[in-house]
Amino acid sequence: MGLIHYLHAAADHAELNPTDYQCLLLLRFGGPLSPSEISQRLRLASGSTTVVIDRLETRGLVFRTSHPDDRRKRIVKCVDDLRGATGAGGTGMREAMTALHDRYSDAELATISGWLHQLSEVLLSMNGGPPEPRD
Repeated sequence: MGLIHYLHAAADHAELNPTDYQCLLLLRFGGPLSPSEISQRLRLASGSTTVVIDRLETRGLVFRTSHPDDRRKRIVKCVDDLRGATGAGGTGMREAMTALHDRYSDAELATISGWLHQLSEVLLSMNGGPPEPRD
């Protein structure tokens, strides 16, 4: 439940709804993706994904471009400077996360990271595994 509250608080801080924020983070940390890859990873219908991408594009946070290997396909990329949207360079979020991390030793952070990774694997296995790329 705490993770859900965190996601909503971070989305509020970025002035985005939680789905748009998840998409933005997915692109920011997962690299450029096709709309169908975004749909699969966020478990959204293709029409919903289009609406999310449109909203993020309207705000100047992402852009669509041609796929480097297949000109028939499109990919979605983050705009380079996202400090205002993700809280990465603005007031509050970065400082709060740094202060939180500073409370733990490297060994403790490694344990937390390992647990989160294992949790992700368990949740993915319950959902039938990671989504398969469609493109």
